[in-house]
Amino acid sequence: MDMSNLTDTETRQGPENSRTLLHRALQKRRVMDTDRFLEAQLVGDTKAINNQIAKALLSIAEDDEPEILRRRAALSLGPILELADFQKFDGPEKLPITKQTFQKICSSFCKLFHDESIPGSVRRSILEASVRAEQRWHEQAVEEAYASGDQSWKLTAVFCMRYVPGFEEEILEALSSSNRDILLHAICASGNWRLDKAWPRISSLAGSEKTAKPLRLAAIAALGGIQPHKSQPLLFELISSDDRDIMNAAYDSLGMVDGYLGFYNDPL
Repeated sequence: MDMSNLTDTETRQGPENSRTLLHRALQKRRVMDTDRFLEAQLVGDTKAINNQIAKALLSIAEDDEPEILRRRAALSLGPILELADFQKFDGPEKLPITKQTFQKICSSFCKLFHDESIPGSVRRSILEASVRAEQRWHEQAVEEAYASGDQSWKLTAVFCMRYVPGFEEEILEALSSSNRDILLHAICASGNWRLDKAWPRISSLAGSEKTAKPLRLAAIAALGGIQPHKSQPLLFELISSDDRDIMNAAYDSLGMVDGYLGFYNDPL
């Protein structure tokens, strides 16, 4: 089956049989081909996923498949876990997966993560996806990953700290990392938890033209939630940047700042 012509737009907006094609492609067992890898990437979009596809992805993550495919399948379930956890299945919104499927994914991910016979790269991806819906075992898993001394596990841990509370000191420490990937996720975590103590480092990264662009964009985005009064002048300066990406990031972040300041300044 040639899936290369099934674009992301078609998956979201095309005919109903797009999901059927996705499901059939994912059901091929033990075949590491371009089609299956492509599908595992596409279905991470919560608009493309449904119960059947979620179960097919979980089956790939659980089974004796190539590591790269198991990792991608696990990561593709992260967005739907986050959406389901946010909506809690008790609102008027119709979720693309059932509560039973959500619970099965969470339970299986916990079991898979703690199975040390599974390749470490797969376990790391499972943890990264799983933390999108908070569970009790996450805190210890992230703590152990960060303390492991292994850079790959430490990277996973800092990524997870964006979703798992209680790691302020570790995030602040990671902001000094020479590993750009770890630093990037530490920036994102700082912004997500609005860590005031991170402001000097984040503002320095955001304001410097020597900062690598991905890091600088992440720092600008994080400023919107960290010390709004202090961040506002720097963001006003950045919206005049000749770099359109920098300018747009500053506008977006400034919008967050204005929202915070407006909220706190409004009379009761």
